Amino acid sequence: EDPPPEDPEDPPPPADPCPDGIANAFGTRCYFVSTETATWAAAQGACVQWGGALVIMDAPFEDGFVATLTQQSVWIGGSDTQLDNAYVWVDGRPMPGPGQGGNWGPQQPNAFAGSFDCIEKRQEQFEPWYDQPCDAALSYVCEKAPVPPATAQ
Repeated sequence: EDPPPEDPEDPPPPADPCPDGIANAFGTRCYFVSTETATWAAAQGACVQWGGALVIMDAPFEDGFVATLTQQSVWIGGSDTQLDNAYVWVDGRPMPGPGQGGNWGPQQPNAFAGSFDCIEKRQEQFEPWYDQPCDAALSYVCEKAPVPPATAQ
């Protein structure tokens, strides 16, 4: 008697959209939290090598999500390195100012005189943003688009 035909294989599990990072709840962004410290420029360079950029806070919920990823103060993707006191995200969009939706700490940004400033998300209540000298060494958070799901051939 012939053996019964084999069952077709179970379909493979869905691919991890963030095999080298952490996905947000919607699977729409991937995040990487450094365990090393770096200057802001070196952190941005490391994020670009990873395939992304320093994190841009597009909404308060994203700012809150990033706060859950680490217990360290971290660089995020804002600075005034293009024009002193004009804070922009790494993609060139203006950062929201105090009272405009930005999560700035008290009296921030306070713009260190004569130097460019980069933005730290500080590990304290509400994880607010502070401007800091860009050559400080901090941990950092990168973000990128997730790996697109494989399409059936």
